[in-house]
Amino acid sequence: MILTVTLNAAIDKTYRVERFQVGDVKRVKKVIATAGGKGLNVARVIHALGEPVLATGFAGGFAGRFIETKLDEQQVAHDFVRLDGESRTCINIIDEATGVQTEVLEPGPSVSPADTERLLARFQAALERCTVVTLSGSLPQGIDRDIYTRLIALAKGAGKKVILDTSGEPLAKGMEAAPTLIKPNRDEVGQLLGHRIRDAGEAARAVRELLALGPENAAISLGSEGVVLGWGPRLRDSKGSRAGSATVLWAKPPAIEPVNTVGCGDAMVAAFALVMSRGYAAEAMVRFAVAVSTASALTAETGGCCVDDVANLMERVEVRQLGR
Repeated sequence: MILTVTLNAAIDKTYRVERFQVGDVKRVKKVIATAGGKGLNVARVIHALGEPVLATGFAGGFAGRFIETKLDEQQVAHDFVRLDGESRTCINIIDEATGVQTEVLEPGPSVSPADTERLLARFQAALERCTVVTLSGSLPQGIDRDIYTRLIALAKGAGKKVILDTSGEPLAKGMEAAPTLIKPNRDEVGQLLGHRIRDAGEAARAVRELLALGPENAAISLGSEGVVLGWGPRLRDSKGSRAGSATVLWAKPPAIEPVNTVGCGDAMVAAFALVMSRGYAAEAMVRFAVAVSTASALTAETGGCCVDDVANLMERVEVRQLGR
């Protein structure tokens, strides 16, 4: 089983409008509301791919109950810590005339120290049943900024593989706990390292910089240009120190006409979690991850994925090695 953690769950709403303009009044042509937050997108894709999954984290108020109801409808198992505050709503506005997407993200409820302790106890209990853990997204208000560091330490202490997908200070602190894999996008890496990532070559160099900061492996997602993965768990010596440079692979998807790109990075995390639980080799891992992420872009629902699309895309993903 794969365990997904979403500390700042949300109701994700997609609004489809015609010729959206700031300051204008527009009637929405179609609304799609889902249980959101990056980790719940991950959980839904894992479930769609046929792997057992359990979603945990925080959920509060009427919005929290809506999130749980939506997961029940989709038969995604969950076990949240309930909060007194209201879970957030995040809106994605899609302009049907131009394809431009605009996101508006609420901050989320406040979490107390007691809430955090309940989450840690729930997390430790769930670890007994899982092989891989994913930690995704922003942090709610009030929680310690090193919470991901604590969760990674608990998971690794229990012998579990851990994927971290966040940004800013939580990413910087989380890397120090040596997660199995991190998956920031190019903008998040640029903010962390202090320089832009303009192409796959620069991403390959950035991957090596990231690996020096603590994580065992690192993947930088590049949107329509795919992902650059630095993978080298077998290149560590008996004391756990890095004994050589990681293999760096660039996987590039075929050209598609995207329907909804929100959640594609989360679909990639889901794919990485699944193949890590099954022990895939690096090239097969990155090929599958890009196919799943691309398939997610072909579905209207945020965090959606069609297995047939994944199968059709797999052989069309281009994988090349960028060096050691």
